[in-house]
Amino acid sequence: MPTMRLQYFLFALALAFVMAGNSTAQQPEEQADGACPDVEWILGEWRGEIQGTGRAVIFRFSEDERACVTGNFDIADEDRDRVPFSEVEMLEGQIVHARSDAMEFTYKGQYEGGRIVGEFMQTGTVFALDLEPVTRSGY
Repeated sequence: MPTMRLQYFLFALALAFVMAGNSTAQQPEEQADGACPDVEWILGEWRGEIQGTGRAVIFRFSEDERACVTGNFDIADEDRDRVPFSEVEMLEGQIVHARSDAMEFTYKGQYEGGRIVGEFMQTGTVFALDLEPVTRSGY
């Protein structure tokens, strides 16, 4: 019987952590009219190297018809040019999430001091990827 109580306790504890994580998650920025505010800081071309791999990448971000962000990317040594992101999401605090289903990766970065400091995640492995501006459309 004590084993059952322990299992229930662990289940309840895990559920509490999941629920707490959902309540503190950052939400996408959207104004009442559905437009995404403060996207100008990211518009343009950004270049970086995935740490530990030597792979150079270029991310391009532009504004879509809803005034939100869309984009594409290149991975130089893999001959992948202008592959569209599956999703680009802007979060509060000048944070960007970008996802590519085609290349099975996600990127999460935050704008700090004129560059985007972030992490590139692919097949369960996380690599540092900081992006420096090459061309800036928004500023």
